[in-house]
Amino acid sequence: MGNASVALAPDCVPPTDPILDAAWTMVVRLFPRLYSAQLGELGKLPWLDAPALRALQREVASGSRRGRRDSGRRPGPNGRKLAIDPRLMRLASRALGRPVKAAYCARYLFYTRAGDHFWPHPDDPEYPVNVLVCLDRQLPAGAERGSASLAYYPDGRVERYELAPGEALAVEARGLIHGREPLQPGERIVLLSIAAA
Repeated sequence: MGNASVALAPDCVPPTDPILDAAWTMVVRLFPRLYSAQLGELGKLPWLDAPALRALQREVASGSRRGRRDSGRRPGPNGRKLAIDPRLMRLASRALGRPVKAAYCARYLFYTRAGDHFWPHPDDPEYPVNVLVCLDRQLPAGAERGSASLAYYPDGRVERYELAPGEALAVEARGLIHGREPLQPGERIVLLSIAAA
């Protein structure tokens, strides 16, 4: 059933055809009935100052060159420390209004070429929470707005969340259909996706 959202909105735009829209609406409303489906903006992580971000960016440099096909790679030492940082878990707990603890699983997400995106989907039910931390972001020359993380809510809203380096979101992603808008030419985004329980 999780793949239905991919088939119905492969370009991240909900369908307008009445029959496909009815199917889309059913999928977007189903997962929050099975699992909790909240999203909390954590803002700028106070301890990720410029030196700490540079250290994380050095760890992802090779993956940034390889691009999307390197997504899913495990983080280096600094990324692993961030993935289990109790301060991050406390922030996520406050944002979601529930206890959140590290699940010891994190992976990089690389979006480096025009058109790179992630279609709408729910996450693996094994992990209740996903914390997305932006490690690096480059906008196209002259652009004020770039690709955003998308959240599709049961009431029909589609919310955009643009993260700057050092900012984070906590998402109960197994219940909330979410995705990433296609990148524009000259845009690049690197995220650390941290599973939490």
